[in-house]
Amino acid sequence: MKKHSKAERLEHVENWRKGGLSKAAYAKSEGLIPTTFYTWARGLDVQKQTFVEIPRGKVFAREKGIVIETGKITISLPLCADIKELQKVFSVLGGMK
Repeated sequence: MKKHSKAERLEHVENWRKGGLSKAAYAKSEGLIPTTFYTWARGLDVQKQTFVEIPRGKVFAREKGIVIETGKITISLPLCADIKELQKVFSVLGGMK
């Protein structure tokens, strides 16, 4: 059984996120043990979670969602947004320093 470095585990998780396969399908395609890969992905998801501060602005609810306005940025979030959509929004916000 090959021991994977932290960099290799991170690379696998990032490749899985970009590829659109299920965790099981990705693990199988790469010759990884699925339960091991689930553990890597879960551990790295916890490490990647960060707090994103939204600058002061206006936050208000509309019939179809929530709108956040601050400076030059307006973010509209539909009420039906799932976790992946929210993660995309917050990853963009986290990169705006």
